[in-house]
Amino acid sequence: MNRTQIFAAGLFLSFVGRATATTPDSRIANFSCLATVNSGDPTPLTLGFVQISADPQPLGEPLLIRAVGPSLAEFGISSPLADPEMTMWKNGQDFGPMTGYDISSVFAAEASGAFPLVEGDADSALMYGLAQGNYTIQIGSATNLNGKVLGEIYNQNLSDPLNYLSNLSALSYVHASSSSTLGFVLVGPVSRTILIRAVGPALSAFGVPQTMPDPMIVLYGSYNGARGVIASNAGWLGNLEVASASSTVGAFSLSQGSKDAAILVTLQPGAYTFTLSSISGAAGTVLGEIYLLPKALNSRQ
Repeated sequence: MNRTQIFAAGLFLSFVGRATATTPDSRIANFSCLATVNSGDPTPLTLGFVQISADPQPLGEPLLIRAVGPSLAEFGISSPLADPEMTMWKNGQDFGPMTGYDISSVFAAEASGAFPLVEGDADSALMYGLAQGNYTIQIGSATNLNGKVLGEIYNQNLSDPLNYLSNLSALSYVHASSSSTLGFVLVGPVSRTILIRAVGPALSAFGVPQTMPDPMIVLYGSYNGARGVIASNAGWLGNLEVASASSTVGAFSLSQGSKDAAILVTLQPGAYTFTLSSISGAAGTVLGEIYLLPKALNSRQ
């Protein structure tokens, strides 16, 4: 699987931020992935997305992109990555490594409701105007250290219906008896039907090494006034609705007998997280994906 093929999943940790802007139609305001990265992992942590934008190049849409390591200690997260570094590609073109942050990213974080980074820590953040296209962001250590890191992407323009993020993903290597946590914030006036997938076995067809043999999704959020598990899946079993939704959004197909996981669910605006782990506790590479289905299909309940 090349980098431009890895663009499709959901992300955002519930404590990471909030979105208060109103939108003409509900969309994803921000997404993230919390994962452990080791220099010896067979695959790096990689976030992906499609930027849809009507803005003229090269201005594009302003996004806040962050790789948070040291500041995670403020939330009691152990073993944070000391020196996170980001490298971004557009359609295979390398933008080069990115470390540190400046005042523009600080202001953008305040506007987005993102938690502040600890001054002087070696977290990475930047504001970037991105024209329409497919993007991937690889996150690791600048000096081959190990630790937990949070990758985040925030949409800074929620009022323009012609500019939005689509096909969101996170590729991560999950260690034995562990998990990656992904999440997203859905903002706007209406509910949206969303397809969430955890792809493990199917990645082998793209040449991805050491894939997770039996991924499981557990989706958390608020339902009927209480926060808890909304849905879960382990083994999609050729579900016809999932297959149809995958085809509609342009996701690559899963074989009917595979142990990849998928959830099709209609969600109200709010903050959601989901974990990716192995049923058997095995280690392996897994691709978490999130797709918003077209508005015409949002009547599904």
